[in-house]
Amino acid sequence: MDKSHLKISRLFLIASAILLIVTYPLAIIPSGFISLAYHISIPSFFILSLFSLPVIISGRFRPNRALTFLIVLYLIPLIYNLCRFNGITIDSVCMLGYFSIPLAAAIIFRSAWSGSENLERDDEGKFRVLCNFGFYFWLYLVVHGYWSLTLGEEIVSLTGNRNWTGSLLLAASPWAYNYLIAFFGRATSLNQRSSQRRIITAASFVLTAVPTFVLVYHCESRGAWLALAAWAVMILFYRVIDCLSVLLSRIKSLGRSEKVAVSVFAAVFAATTVTIAVFGVVYLSSPRNIEKLSYAIKSDVRVPLWSSTMKLIRDNDSLVSLATSRMGSSENRSSKSDAIRLGVGAGRFTTEFSAYRSRSTYHDRLVAAPLTIHPHNEFLYVASQLGIVAAVAWLLALLPLIRRPKADSPLLAAARLSAFLIYFHGFFDLVLIRSPGNILAFICLGICWRDALCENKRPPKMNSGTHIQKAAVSLSLLILLCAATYVSFRKIATERYIRRGLLNEAFKKYSAAFDSYMKALRIDPDNISCHLFAGAVALDRLNSPASAMPILLRAHELDPNFGHLNEKIGHGFSMLGMHERALPFFIRECKLYPRFPRAFQNYFLSLYLNRDYERLVVVNDFLVQLYCDKVRLKFQEGELIKKIGEWLTSVEQNNVNRALVLAEEFTSEIDKSGVDPLFHSFTGDRRWPANWLRGRFEYVDFVYWRQMVLLKRQTFDFAKGEESRDNINVSISKVVSLLKDRVAIDHGNLDQKYPARVWYDQEGSLHSTYWLLASIFYQHGFSVWIEIDTDGVPVSCSMEKDKYVYTVNLTDHAVLTSSVANAEYRINRDLSHKLFLNPQEFWLRNQILGVLINRYGPPASPRFDELPLLRVISLMRRQGKTPINSKDQFREYFFTEHIEGLAEQLKSHPQVP
Repeated sequence: MDKSHLKISRLFLIASAILLIVTYPLAIIPSGFISLAYHISIPSFFILSLFSLPVIISGRFRPNRALTFLIVLYLIPLIYNLCRFNGITIDSVCMLGYFSIPLAAAIIFRSAWSGSENLERDDEGKFRVLCNFGFYFWLYLVVHGYWSLTLGEEIVSLTGNRNWTGSLLLAASPWAYNYLIAFFGRATSLNQRSSQRRIITAASFVLTAVPTFVLVYHCESRGAWLALAAWAVMILFYRVIDCLSVLLSRIKSLGRSEKVAVSVFAAVFAATTVTIAVFGVVYLSSPRNIEKLSYAIKSDVRVPLWSSTMKLIRDNDSLVSLATSRMGSSENRSSKSDAIRLGVGAGRFTTEFSAYRSRSTYHDRLVAAPLTIHPHNEFLYVASQLGIVAAVAWLLALLPLIRRPKADSPLLAAARLSAFLIYFHGFFDLVLIRSPGNILAFICLGICWRDALCENKRPPKMNSGTHIQKAAVSLSLLILLCAATYVSFRKIATERYIRRGLLNEAFKKYSAAFDSYMKALRIDPDNISCHLFAGAVALDRLNSPASAMPILLRAHELDPNFGHLNEKIGHGFSMLGMHERALPFFIRECKLYPRFPRAFQNYFLSLYLNRDYERLVVVNDFLVQLYCDKVRLKFQEGELIKKIGEWLTSVEQNNVNRALVLAEEFTSEIDKSGVDPLFHSFTGDRRWPANWLRGRFEYVDFVYWRQMVLLKRQTFDFAKGEESRDNINVSISKVVSLLKDRVAIDHGNLDQKYPARVWYDQEGSLHSTYWLLASIFYQHGFSVWIEIDTDGVPVSCSMEKDKYVYTVNLTDHAVLTSSVANAEYRINRDLSHKLFLNPQEFWLRNQILGVLINRYGPPASPRFDELPLLRVISLMRRQGKTPINSKDQFREYFFTEHIEGLAEQLKSHPQVP
């Protein structure tokens, strides 16, 4: 078996070395030459998990009793879940690799050194080979990292993520360090003096550490730095223990001067410890520092992820469920009927976790992702899929990584450090399910397991059984090779078409993109991502819901909680006019993403299309609060108030660019591309530029803001006062008197001007003046509408506030104000009642900005935070109208004669008042 084992071992090591570099084959090409490099990958984790099995079977070393016990504890739930669910899958093979890959590596390295009497010699050759490979691997990471820095890009190297790259750089550096020591040693002599060795060691450390730490700093990987700090603390702890042991054993034989020196050292050490503790207390006693620490914790996704995952474990692990029920926990709501539950099963975390995530505070984070594939903690990840016993067994198998380093060989020291850095990072991120970091970690852990193996004492006998065993190993290896080749080909081919589809989308070749996604689906019919990509491009880009819906509904059968799939299906049914069928999918989307504004925006629109006007107000109130909560995740409240003050100043001072930049900054975390559903009823058949409707803030928005700000500031002192009926009458009288004294009404003029233009020109038509009056009172919290006679001439302006209605007539010589109780008010049926609105009021981006300005701005801040749809519904209720059956009937509530003139002004970018 030795020869066959040697061949299989070489194949395994070669495969590991190759996959360590080419898991993402396009990532080898330096950034700047290729895009979407990480959309094509080789299933390295799966391949090595398969290849580790014949290595284990054919090897003459086996794990000792302790390691065997841990492996059995891990395998029992894995095999049980295979029988309980769908049998062997790629994910279950990968879960097996958590133990099989390190065990195969341990067997290989134990076999390689089994005949050597001195394992610590650097010139044995085998360790030199590892260091050579490790150095060039590290060198590639460093060169690629500085190349990315030069181009101003993120440092992602072979991993596709800067956080994972940080720990991979640190883990590769010990091998480069050992390579440089050996290289400088050979360059000088093999018998250096102690001073030469110290110089070589220092030079090797500097040449390795400096470029590595610079790149890790730019990676901004907190997990990588935390792992390195944990390693340093552990080593320091062991060194202190060793020093104390030596001192205690020699304390009686020390002279007086030596005892004084020891006492001084102990005093300095104690003083340092106390100083650090006092500094920590002082730091945490500062409210500002506590606020920073609290904000850092609240803004991180890990705490809600861990909390929700523990609930998932509790509900899907019989042992944990029993323990919590014995402890009297009232939160155990598991409704599972299985007699024995050992986790949710390999590969089922994403599907099962959706319900738990939606009930957590996870979505109250800016970086909340639509799909959760990992809880950012490897122990919880294993426990959720295989149960707590398997997770504890896996954790205990890592104990060699924290063993006290005594007289470790350079090989063992480098392997332990590399594995520790990545495994420790795995408790805060998903580095252990992402290649190539997990490959390096597993191999290095295997080296650390080398001493946990024992040799099979039975001498090999050449008989028929031996030949059968050889044939079985060869056959199993052939089958594994075929399986790995098939899975790799299928995965690479699928990802190739997905990448091609994404590139076609980027170049706006939507038909070609759809075809590429469909080709990917034909290779992998159960790939939910392919379904979603194909359905989305057919729906959003090709406007073909008939093509999209079968694909999206098939994806819904595979996983009803996947990503934003429910949102797409709801849109598809809406485009087909099937609004009742769309509503349940939008409701489900809101349940899955309870802090996601777009989900509730779609729900709001669906309620309108289903003519469910009662719930619109409730959903709108929730959205208003959600906008504020979302922005507070990015800004501290004091900072937000300061920036809104800066925005108001920019608008007043006609600083267009600064105002637009600040508006985008306020609303950057919220989808603001929508438009009030009444917009097209308001504007009729007129076509508007798409960038005005669904784009970023533009100059035309600034024109609208400026008139709102100027009107509110100019009339604030006249309208402010206590909110009583008498005071409101006085305020209305003051505003109307000011308006009539300031503006000359030209009854023969039909021109439509912006309200602020009428104010500053001090003249305008009757229509424009009523528009100005409506804008002023809307700014002060009134629901306002204009009453129009049969000739289309405005007669009066009615304003509602606090259950009272106030009416103003601008055509009389005297100022007329009246207020009557809401219950007594009767609308004149001979008049039509309409709203003056700006086109910008219909745009969601202005509504969101208006919410923030109104909530966090000073008292004189402008108001533009109410959807026109809600204002129309309020007017309908005021008139006692029943809900409208057709959205086109809403048009009768708009004063639309000014639309064409405003559209021309918007096109020509009018001068700001």
